[in-house]
Amino acid sequence: MVDKVSHKIFKKKDVFFSHMKKENSPEKPHLKRATKTLPTSKRKALLSYPVRTESPDVKWFERDGLIVVEYPKNFTRFEKWLHKKLGGPTTIKRPLDKIGSDIWLLCDGKHTLLEICNIIGEKYKEEIEPVFRRVPAFISQLMLLGLIIPKTKEELDREKARIVDEIEL
Repeated sequence: MVDKVSHKIFKKKDVFFSHMKKENSPEKPHLKRATKTLPTSKRKALLSYPVRTESPDVKWFERDGLIVVEYPKNFTRFEKWLHKKLGGPTTIKRPLDKIGSDIWLLCDGKHTLLEICNIIGEKYKEEIEPVFRRVPAFISQLMLLGLIIPKTKEELDREKARIVDEIEL
C-alpha cells in the first residue's frame, strides 16, 4: 500500500517543472547539495525568483496572522450567464494556511525557489517534508492561478534598471 501511495506522489507532475526536459535525478535532494544533484533544467527552476503578480486585480491582506489572496473569478460562458441571473461575488478570497502564508511573503523577488525551500524546510522541519516537492507544487498552483510569476535574476535586474531610468528622467 505504501509503495502505491509513494508511486502516485512521484508520478504527479507539477507545473513548475513540467516544461522542462526529464533527466535522471535523485528523488529527494538534500538541502545542502540540492542544486548540484539536480539536472540543469530543474536547477534553473530552483534558481528562479518567484514574484507576486503586480496585477491591480489581485489583492492580498493579512488577517489573524495569515494571508488572504483576493483575485477575480475566471467564469466560463455558462457561469457568466448564471452569474447575470443569480448575482454573487466576482472575486475569490483564498485564505492561505501558515506555511502558504510564509511562502507567499517570501515570493518577493529577493529569494530564489531554492532559498524559499531552505527557509521553509528549516522553519517547519517534518511538517513540510518533502520540502522540494511541496513548495514547488504550491508555487505551481499559484502560477496556474496567475498569482505568482517566475523570473530570472536578469529579468529582475532589467526591471530595476528600467525603474531607476524612469525616476532619473
